[in-house]
Amino acid sequence: VATEAAGALIDHAFGGLLDGLERIESGYWSENVGSAKVQSKLGFSLLGRGPLLCLARGCELEQQYTRLTRLEWHRRRVAPPPPMSAFELLASFPQGLPLGRLK
Repeated sequence: VATEAAGALIDHAFGGLLDGLERIESGYWSENVGSAKVQSKLGFSLLGRGPLLCLARGCELEQQYTRLTRLEWHRRRVAPPPPMSAFELLASFPQGLPLGRLK
């Protein structure tokens, strides 16, 4: 649901709502795997990382900074993204692959 909702908002923004908008910058806390997956599916690329004050927790956490350009958004709409790479597949299991269940 989050991917579809954010995707609709991005489509609306780049599709005419904000004329001249060339990029959307975002981010997520490093420990938030769900947000990382949503942004990756939507085509956001990693710009860097660094500490940022988390007001809800009252401490600094590592933030991943991301960006989606209008050009990249357009490219992904014309051609669907390629299948997950082996690295992306491994990264989607932060606790390690569930190999014990494959007996």
